[in-house]
Amino acid sequence: MKQFCRDEGGQTIVLFAGALPLILVLLLLVIDGGRLYVERERIRNAAQTAAEAAVSLSADQPGRSEASDREIRNIVAEALRRNLPGEAYTHRLVVPFDPDLETFNLKVTVGKEFRASIQAIRFSISADGAAKLGGTEPDPAQGNGP
Repeated sequence: MKQFCRDEGGQTIVLFAGALPLILVLLLLVIDGGRLYVERERIRNAAQTAAEAAVSLSADQPGRSEASDREIRNIVAEALRRNLPGEAYTHRLVVPFDPDLETFNLKVTVGKEFRASIQAIRFSISADGAAKLGGTEPDPAQGNGP
């Protein structure tokens, strides 16, 4: 019996069995963290693309109206549909309507649910766009500026 109590064989298996759940949880966190980062960047790029598409459309128009705001909303929706095909997301577009503005600013916010191994996370990403109305700034290098 004394020899059985002094025998240290098999300790590694017991320690490994005790540490295995912790190792698996850490592995899940690393994998889900990487997936979340990639998903967040994809959503950010889609929101930025939609904001830039709407701003470039608006900058070329001399004046703004309710009809052009509808067109801007359609452009944003189409850009998001192309960049996030077949995915469930929500989006919100803030377009300030003021015909006296010399610049056009808008904000696109995309919300999406991310299903991780442990829990589901809902996050929102915003992107801003701004442009001078009626075209771009004159370029002095091309001789059309002051």
